[in-house]
Amino acid sequence: MYKGLGMLRPLLWCSAFLVSIGVWSGSVQAAAGFDPAQNSDHQARYERYIFGPTAETIDFGIQPLWMPVGVILETMRRDSLLREDLRRAGRSVRFHPFFKGSDINRFLHAGKLVGGVGGDLPGIHACKDDQVRIVSLFDVGYATIVTRHAMFLADLRGQKIGYPHGSAAHFTLLKALAIARLTPDDARLVPMNVHAMPTALQQGYVHAYVAWEPTTTLSIHQGQGWPLFRSLMTGYLYFSPDLAQRDPQVVKSFLASQVRALNWLLESEWHLRLAVSWAIQSARDFLPDVSLPSQDGLEMIALRGIRRLGALPIVDENELTKEGHLGQVFDFLQSMGGLPNTFTWDAVRACFDSKTLLHVLADPVGNRLQNFSYQGVISP
Repeated sequence: MYKGLGMLRPLLWCSAFLVSIGVWSGSVQAAAGFDPAQNSDHQARYERYIFGPTAETIDFGIQPLWMPVGVILETMRRDSLLREDLRRAGRSVRFHPFFKGSDINRFLHAGKLVGGVGGDLPGIHACKDDQVRIVSLFDVGYATIVTRHAMFLADLRGQKIGYPHGSAAHFTLLKALAIARLTPDDARLVPMNVHAMPTALQQGYVHAYVAWEPTTTLSIHQGQGWPLFRSLMTGYLYFSPDLAQRDPQVVKSFLASQVRALNWLLESEWHLRLAVSWAIQSARDFLPDVSLPSQDGLEMIALRGIRRLGALPIVDENELTKEGHLGQVFDFLQSMGGLPNTFTWDAVRACFDSKTLLHVLADPVGNRLQNFSYQGVISP
């Protein structure tokens, strides 16, 4: 699936240097002058969400500000076959937008959500905290540190850096600082939502930020940011163990919908363009004033990401070794004290379930993997 990612092994020579830095304590310094209203409205927003009230409703967490994940999810949201399968099982689905995977995890842990999509670091934490079942790969992309001007990693010392706490991009920032032999205390880390980062960088509230697509491309292509460092980040589809055990057919229905969406998006440029327009609308419904790249720019980002993912989103068994990407993330976090020593790599592996997706792929006709029925779609 994504061979060669194991070559991106982090520099674990710095582990002893980082063990006591307290990076997970949340004690960060705010950027002087930054408007908190742009950055902290997520809790009030989430409090308005309606969950349940019965087990028949599947509450699922999505991330509209993450591409190409948002494009795939918006396609799945319109999948009439998914809703038909769920209706046959006496279920319905409700999608709830979130800023990042760690937010989704909080609601999953509280029993409000039964599934969602998160990056590698949130996926590991969801495994540790809730023993989720991670059933498919959802993204193979990069998190990037963007700066106001060209600089070296060592120049991050003393700089204000925006970052989404607890996310895959957070891991990228920690790794970059470690490579430069810096600790988080050597910089001034500013927890931020990704949509606020380009403006914060442009107006000088921060000197750098770390985020994922399409936020990073927005700054770089507008000539308002410089790519300093990037690191692999992966995304996953996961469900609560209770749902996965009690109703495995629901999980299969979601997996079939994901594969259908990938097949449909790869089938024609028109399909991709339409789905990108859906993703743009979803992002603006979530945040009306969000800044995004152009439609053409988003199509390029989405196509590149979907091609990397392919139409068979299986988590490669080779990547579930300590030498693979997730093993690197796990080792790095544990070396810093971000994961307890009692939490083992075997426990992470136990959260991954590739067999369910393989069963779906083994029956393409029964799972209607090449049948497409999306709400409101009329072929040109």
